[in-house]
Amino acid sequence: MFRNLPSVLAPVDWTAWGERYPEPAHAGDRFAIVDLVARYEGSESADIAAHWFDRQRDGFMVIREPDGTLRGFLALLDLTAASVPDRAADPGARAAWKRANSPGAVRAGEVVTQTRFVIDSRAYQAPSPTLNATPVVTLQRYLRTPSLAFDFLTLADPDQWDDYFALADLPRVDGADFTVGDRRYGLFCHDFRAVPVDALLELWTERALTQDITSLPVRPPDVLVLSQSDFTDAVRRALHDLHRADLLARSPLLRTRLLRERTGTTDPTAADLDAVLREAVATLRQHPRDDKLLRAVERTYLRPAATQEAAAAALGLPFSTYRRHLSQGVARIVSWCWEREVYGAAAEHTSAPLSTI
Repeated sequence: MFRNLPSVLAPVDWTAWGERYPEPAHAGDRFAIVDLVARYEGSESADIAAHWFDRQRDGFMVIREPDGTLRGFLALLDLTAASVPDRAADPGARAAWKRANSPGAVRAGEVVTQTRFVIDSRAYQAPSPTLNATPVVTLQRYLRTPSLAFDFLTLADPDQWDDYFALADLPRVDGADFTVGDRRYGLFCHDFRAVPVDALLELWTERALTQDITSLPVRPPDVLVLSQSDFTDAVRRALHDLHRADLLARSPLLRTRLLRERTGTTDPTAADLDAVLREAVATLRQHPRDDKLLRAVERTYLRPAATQEAAAAALGLPFSTYRRHLSQGVARIVSWCWEREVYGAAAEHTSAPLSTI
C-alpha cells in the first residue's frame, strides 16, 4: 500500500515478495536461530533469544531456503503470558511491558504482544524475504488475537524506520529505546485500545489512497482506557443519570471501546449511551430467574420512583430485599458492559461469562 511513497524507506524487498513463506519453528531450529542472533547481535542477545525459544517456541516463525536451511526468523512473544521474571530478564520485553502499563495498567483479559527478533541470515534487518514475512504474520496476529491491547515491533538502528512505521500507525515509543550489548534498539507500537484493528485497516487504506505523507488523514481520537473500578463507577453513575442527557453527555463512557464498538462511531452521543445502557438492562430479560433483578433495576432507573423506599413499596418488597435485587441487577449490567469493553465482539460468542474464563 505504501510502496510508491517518495522519501519513505520501506522494509520490504519487492523483488522477493512471495518467494518465501513463514512457518512455525521446529525444536531442531533452536541451534541455528541462536547462532544467527549471536552472529548479528552478539552473545547477550543470543542468550535472550534462547530464553524465549525455550519458553514460547510457538511464537518463533522461520523462513527457509529451498533446501530447508534457515534463511531467517521472527520471534513473536506474548508478553501477557510471560512470567514476571521472564519479562524482567529481557530489556526489550521490559521496555515494551513498561509502555503497555503506562499510564494505566494492562487490564485482565487484554493481550500484549511483541515482535522481539527479526533477523535475515543475509541482510539482517534490511529489506529481505524475512522482513517481507513480518507484515504477513503481524496482520495475521492482529486479526486472530482476541482482546489485543498493544503490539510492539523491535528493530535495531530504529531512526531509519520512523517515517514508515508512523505512516502505518506504529509510531516509535518515545523514551523506550534500549541496548543489549553494544547495539541500540527501538520499539514501534500500535495501541489497539485507541484504534482497533478495523479502524486501523481503514486508516491504512485512507493513507495509501492519499499517497502524500504531508497531508495524512487524521488518526481517530484516542479511546479512554478505564480501570475496572473506574469503569464500574462510570456505569453506575450513568444508570443514575439515565434521564439526564446533559449528565450522560459528560460520561467518560462515551470515549470507551464499549460505546465506540456498540455504536460504530468514534463520536458517540448521550443518546447512544442511553441506548447501550438500556440494551444492557434488557439482558436481564433473558432468564426468568432474573425477573426480580430486572424489576428492581427498572423501578430504580428506567421508570424511577421518587425514592428507593418508594420503589421497594411499589414492588411490594422489604427494603433489604429490594436493595439486594438491585445490587445484583446492577452487578450483572456492569459485568455485561465490562466484558464488551475488554473483549469486544468476542463477548458475543461464548455461552459462559467471559469474566470467569
